[in-house]
Amino acid sequence: MLDRLLRPLRTGVVTSGYPAEPPFLAPATRQLPTLDATRCTRDAACVTVCPTGAITLAAEAWTVDAGRCVFCGACALACPADAIRLAGGVTLAATTAAGLRHVTRLPARNGPVEGTP
Repeated sequence: MLDRLLRPLRTGVVTSGYPAEPPFLAPATRQLPTLDATRCTRDAACVTVCPTGAITLAAEAWTVDAGRCVFCGACALACPADAIRLAGGVTLAATTAAGLRHVTRLPARNGPVEGTP
């Protein structure tokens, strides 16, 4: 019985040093989607297919909300330009809701945006 009580004291700290140190991720772990802005066609297939609505696409930015993303990878599979990779790390906590949003700025478009006159 005494050994059962003393075992945690002998083991030491078993938690990670997050956020001072990034979390350890096994090689097969899916991470947040990241966008190669130069390859993005802005057709919004990623936005449409996202089951939790974690991705938004505006004229000037592509945003992923880490608080809503479930790391399913549907966005990467749906992207016709193969511009999305699941390699953006994992955000485990934030002090504000804005801290969970990862924004990628999109380059300015030359000419009219598709679907506008």
